[in-house]
Formats: sequence, structure tokens, C-alpha cells
Amino acid sequence: MIRTSYFSVNAKHPDAVSISLYSPDWFHGDEYTALAPQKEMFRMWKDHSKLGNDWYKDQFYKTTLINLDVHKVARDMEGKVMLCYEKSGDFCHRHLVAEWLREAGYEVEEIKYIKKIKPYKRKKPKRDPLANDPLYDDAPPGGWESAADGGEFGGSSY
Repeated sequence: MIRTSYFSVNAKHPDAVSISLYSPDWFHGDEYTALAPQKEMFRMWKDHSKLGNDWYKDQFYKTTLINLDVHKVARDMEGKVMLCYEKSGDFCHRHLVAEWLREAGYEVEEIKYIKKIKPYKRKKPKRDPLANDPLYDDAPPGGWESAADGGEFGGSSY
């Protein structure tokens, strides 16, 4: 299965692949820039808000997706998480790529958040509440248990 998401929640996923023109500096995953929008087209759309999402969608298909083999892209992205900057509900090219792959019969799922896998941390030993307590520093040699068993200070004489 092919999955999609965005950098701020899944950039550290081990199968993350950037499909953006530029990835964040802190992203260390793979990049698949063939799926990124063309720089000039993207700038024009950003600079001219009147162009709208329909124009972007049309241009993205004409300038990017038309030049790619959908089956090769699907093979390359199998098991991967394709990332860009936009949140799940926002318009972006990642959703257009997902739609393009679905139309060709591939399963694509948008994932919101993969629970972070925390690195293993050694558990701290439980602290003995009486350790280093000045009231208990005068224990006999061998501890109080040995004294109770009849040790040096021990046994009951009663």
C-alpha cells in the first residue's frame, strides 16, 4: 500500500519520502522530486491567487504527471509514505498524486499520524526511601536484620 502524509507529523517515519520540490532542512529521508510540481508553475499559482485550485490541478497534470509512468511510480512508492508540506485537509499536489494513482487502480491511504516510537530508555532503579537518611545511618554492621537474628547487637534478652 502507498500512504501519504505531511512533514510535520510523519517526517521521521522510516518509510517517509519527500515528493516536494524542496524538503525541509531537517528532513533526512528519501526524495522523489519527479512528483514535485514544476517550480515556475507553482510560483505562478502562489503569486496569482485568482488562478485557483482547478488551474493548479490542470497544470500539475500537464506539466508533471503526464511525463510519468503511473505503474513505475506505484512500484517505487509501494510501502512508502509520500510527504509534502500541506495538512491532510488542505489542497496540495500530494492529493493529486494520490488521486492519479487511485485512478490507475492502486490503493493509497492518507495517514494522519504514526505514533512516535520512543527510543528504549533504561528504567531508573527505584530509590530506597531510607537510603542516605541521617535517621537511619546508625544501623549496626550487617544491617538491622542481622541484629534481629541475634547478631552482634542482637537477639532479645527479654
